Amino acid sequence: MILKTLVDDQALDGYACEHGLCFWISANGKNILFDFGKTDLFLQNAKKQGVDITDIDLAVLSHAHYDHGGGLRAFLNANDHAPVYLRRNAFERYYARRANGHIEDIGLDDSLKNNERLIFTDAHCQVDENLTLFSEVTGREFFSPANHVLLMDGGRVPDIFSHEQNLLIREGNHRILIAGCAHNGIVNILARCKQIDSHPLTAVIGGLHLNIPSSGAQIPDELKDQIAAHLLREPARYYTGHCTGLPAFSYLKQRMGARIQYLASGSEIVI
Repeated sequence: MILKTLVDDQALDGYACEHGLCFWISANGKNILFDFGKTDLFLQNAKKQGVDITDIDLAVLSHAHYDHGGGLRAFLNANDHAPVYLRRNAFERYYARRANGHIEDIGLDDSLKNNERLIFTDAHCQVDENLTLFSEVTGREFFSPANHVLLMDGGRVPDIFSHEQNLLIREGNHRILIAGCAHNGIVNILARCKQIDSHPLTAVIGGLHLNIPSSGAQIPDELKDQIAAHLLREPARYYTGHCTGLPAFSYLKQRMGARIQYLASGSEIVI
């Protein structure tokens, strides 16, 4: 499997960044786009990384926030055939409470909801024999308090993140888990993943939602320690960025060493 980061909050020299996430993945002979970033920036970085968006076979939206789905229209315009998998409730309205108390709509452009290429998924979607999309993550162990500013139902109640889904890739003896922001908690997502496929994971890739972008606030060190200790019990390597935040990543890096790596715009990994 090859994964290239087309969009992240940080960038390698020569690449652009924004608050968002977009991965290009090549696995089992298929080209996959996972999330779309905040704007059409992924198209610019894709060209620099030698990625042809017209060759994408399928796309996945991890959850219904603008920093992951803002580039959806640009993708649908740039690629004329790939289906896009997203949760059934992806076009409901979702909100964030900003540092000044303002409640802001952070959902998707609902003018796209009737596009014929959208495939709305249930709790478990077997795309093919090697690709599984799953949600229904109900555990709340080591749940990030950074989620407390994220809301639903007109901004009146906390988001339960039923619009979030994760991608499990099987390639040979490898199992790779791709998560967008891990709002439901990476520890809980890993537990759900084991219920679906007990084979040990080779890699876990995605944001860990350990900071609040609008304020830069960090979660308590004790919770980061607990998450790091749990992740180290698993055999996987971890690749993260975006909503993890640089301070939290640096903290985890001190405890996890080579087991964790940051994926900025322009980066590439081969598994």
